[in-house]
Amino acid sequence: MPSEHAETIDVHRFRNRDPEAFEAVVRAYYDRVYRLALRLLCNAADAEDVVQEAFLKVHRSAPRFRGDSSLSTWVYRIAHNVCLDELRRRKRRPLLQGRRDGAERETVQEPEDEGPGPEEAAFAAEERLRLRRALESLPLEFRSVLILREVEDLSYDQIAAVLKCPVGTVRSRLARARRMLAERLQRSDDHELQERFPSAASLR
Repeated sequence: MPSEHAETIDVHRFRNRDPEAFEAVVRAYYDRVYRLALRLLCNAADAEDVVQEAFLKVHRSAPRFRGDSSLSTWVYRIAHNVCLDELRRRKRRPLLQGRRDGAERETVQEPEDEGPGPEEAAFAAEERLRLRRALESLPLEFRSVLILREVEDLSYDQIAAVLKCPVGTVRSRLARARRMLAERLQRSDDHELQERFPSAASLR
C-alpha cells in the first residue's frame, strides 16, 4: 500500500508543480519506486539513477496527470518505463568489467529487523538472496508482473494500467511467472523456499 505521506498530497497543487506537493509525492513513493527499480535492474547504483530520472519525469509530467488512474499507478507506470529505457540502453553499450555480483547488489537494502539473533538474521538474508537471484533470472515481462503483484501488492487492474495490457494478460503472465520461478527454485533444490513461495515478505 502507498505510504502514509500519500494522504498529504494535494493533487491540484501537484498538477501545478507546487514544490511542497511534489515533495509529498517523493516522500510517498520514493522507497517503492526504488524497490521496483532495484528488482528490475538488479543493480543498486543503476536503481538510484533511475529513481532520480523517474521523479524528474514525474515533475515534468505533473500537468498532464488527469486522474484517469490513481496517482500511485501513474507514478509506477513512469518508473517502470524509465527502467525499460535503462535496460534498452544497457543492450546498446558494452558490458562493464567487474560487474557487481549478487552479494554486492544486496549491500544496499532496507535495514534488517533487530529482533532475530545473528544466526537467524544471516539465514534470512541468505534465503532472500537465493530467492532474489531466482527472480532476477526471469525474463523481464514476467519479472515485472511478479514484482508488481508479489512485492508491491498492486491489484490486477493497477498492474494492467502500469504495463498497458489487458487484465487477462496480467493474470496469464503472473501464473507463468510463478511457475517459472518455482521451476528455478526446484532446480536449485531449495525445497524450503519452494514451500514458502509465493511470499511477498520473502521477496522484499
